[in-house]
Amino acid sequence: MAILAVGAAAGALAFPTGTGTAKITWHSVSGQKQPYTGTIAGIPVSGTAVAASNGGTTSPLTLARWTGSFENKSFNLTVSISWRGPLANPSKVTVHVAGTYGTLSVHGTARPVRNSDSVTFNVTIGPHHAVGTITSPMHHGSNGSAKATFAVTG
Repeated sequence: MAILAVGAAAGALAFPTGTGTAKITWHSVSGQKQPYTGTIAGIPVSGTAVAASNGGTTSPLTLARWTGSFENKSFNLTVSISWRGPLANPSKVTVHVAGTYGTLSVHGTARPVRNSDSVTFNVTIGPHHAVGTITSPMHHGSNGSAKATFAVTG
C-alpha cells in the first residue's frame, strides 16, 4: 500500500519535490474491504483496499482496488500482477498500479528486490515522478505496517 500512498503524494499540488517517507498501517478484518491509514511526509492518508474477486490464474491478474483520499483529493487505483515463468519466482513478478489521483493519471510498477523482502517502485502521477523502496511489511497479529522512502521530481 505504500506505493499507493507515495503515488497519491506525488500528485498533490502542495507536495514538494525531493525525498520523503511514508508509513501505512492496517488492522486485518474479515471480508473483502481492508481499511488503512497512514502518513506521507507527515500528511494523513486513508482509504480502503478491496480484494478482486476475479479468481483468475493467468497473467496479468487484478489483485485489488484501492480508494481513498489525500489532501482532500480522492484516488482510485487498480493493483494487478504480471509474471513471466513460474509465479513462485519473485524475480519474474511485476506489480502494476493504474488509476487516478484527483484529475491526474497514475501509472506505476513495483518489483521485488533480489534476496530481500523489500520492493522498489517507479510511479508517474500526471507530471510528477516518484521512485523509492518499500521495506519489509511488519505483522503483529492482525495489525500490519509498511514503510517507504521515496524521491519525487517534476
